Amino acid sequence: MPDSTTDKKRFVGGSAEAGSPNADSVCQRILHQAEQILYRHSYHYGSLVKFQYKDGVLTLRGQAPSFYLKQLAQTTLKELDGVHQIDNQLDVVRPIEWNGQ
Repeated sequence: MPDSTTDKKRFVGGSAEAGSPNADSVCQRILHQAEQILYRHSYHYGSLVKFQYKDGVLTLRGQAPSFYLKQLAQTTLKELDGVHQIDNQLDVVRPIEWNGQ
């Protein structure tokens, strides 16, 4: 199974569909779209979210300032083409602990 790491500012990526000749391009497209969706919806914590995509599962890691925004990120991203499951590992932190701007 191919696996690659992307050293971008806000996410890491894995392989897309196993055995797919364009697995890396599918992975990069999904990771880019996920990042753009959070920013387009003005989720100010977007820079604190890291994405990983592998075999149809989009994993979210990082921090969210509230449980509501954690769930909203998951709900928003589940509609991405190629994403069959969201593994939401975002930590909810109180505003005093939050590293966002």
